[in-house]
Amino acid sequence: MATALYSPIALASTVEYGETVDGVVLEKDIQLVYGTANNTKINPGGEQHIKEFGVSSNTEIKGGYQYIEMNGTAEYSVLNDGYQIVQMGGAANQTTLQ
Repeated sequence: MATALYSPIALASTVEYGETVDGVVLEKDIQLVYGTANNTKINPGGEQHIKEFGVSSNTEIKGGYQYIEMNGTAEYSVLNDGYQIVQMGGAANQTTLQ
């Protein structure tokens, strides 16, 4: 007899061009940023993808991933046991390692 295992699916949210969000916590979630995301906390299992012309400011990366894609910008990120991946053409300004 086969047993099905429960596997939570990551939910994706999108910050659209011209939109600003503040204080989002990502935990087993994916955030696609085309607009502006401020004061985001990325916990284990969380991902933030900063897309073309998207901006992320004051993000705490604590066990999750922040991907900065071409023409995306991350400012004042704090990297604490997580990953910040900058693709060609992306920008990471004032990142602090803890």
